[in-house]
Amino acid sequence: MYNPKILRTIAVLLPAFVLILLNPACQQTGNPQKPESDGMGTLMEQKQKIRSEIKDKVMMSKSGRNVYLPFRNPEERVAKDGVLDTEIDISYKEHQMWNVNQGANVTVKLRSYGKGLVGPTFRIKPSDILRVKMMNNLPLLGHQMPCNPFEAHHHEIAAEDSCNQIDPVNFNTTNLHVHGLHVNPKDSADNVLLSIEPGCEFQNHIPVPGDHPTGTFWYHAHVHGATAIQVSSGMEGALIIEGGLDTVKEIAAAKELIFLLQQVPYTRDTADQSRELYGVEDFSDSFGPGVWQQGV
Repeated sequence: MYNPKILRTIAVLLPAFVLILLNPACQQTGNPQKPESDGMGTLMEQKQKIRSEIKDKVMMSKSGRNVYLPFRNPEERVAKDGVLDTEIDISYKEHQMWNVNQGANVTVKLRSYGKGLVGPTFRIKPSDILRVKMMNNLPLLGHQMPCNPFEAHHHEIAAEDSCNQIDPVNFNTTNLHVHGLHVNPKDSADNVLLSIEPGCEFQNHIPVPGDHPTGTFWYHAHVHGATAIQVSSGMEGALIIEGGLDTVKEIAAAKELIFLLQQVPYTRDTADQSRELYGVEDFSDSFGPGVWQQGV
């Protein structure tokens, strides 16, 4: 029987969670073209190609050294005396990622929570209070907005054109959503309508009910129009509410591994021509039709 504490896995594979809801008025008109085939043959061919590339390239680098690093859990931050009081620095960080097509590591500049490729793991219990101070140190992309997170700046431009909800000026505006938690969605709690502008800070205060289910959840950025850009950059982390089966002697003694799976659809960063650098900056380049099948 599966043991939830032996292996906690959070699948943050963006395609599984992002649903593109199209306004009927924005959809193309005309008769849709009939596909040439059901696509199953092409899909099987792509899977076989990926398996071949993994076998040929991932196991060994160009230098002949194994490219796998020893597994390690993300940094952990644990509640004390009923409160998890912590802070997150949000800024650009450079990371090394293995590129299957190139058979080598590439440098990827991503919006990050702290120094890691993903954020720290939060550990709390029912009745605890989660306090997270969000410090947005990302650069300003447009004109400076007031540090008032309750003004929904990210809706102003999007409201002018209901067919275009993507505004690059807001790609560095952020907030915090605790995914899966049954908590207050307003004020300074789990409020996805907050706007923490570049250069601003905000203190989240999220009380967790005493009867809240235990289990593995996750937290991530959730500004509308910038969620995909930020989450696919690694702005998320595991959130574990302890209790229940965790108190069983054998489970408590088991080794715990925390896997956070993330698709990072990076592309070449053309803003810096002095070196080969990649990032998640252009929505169409990272999420447009056919991009993920082609790869980098």
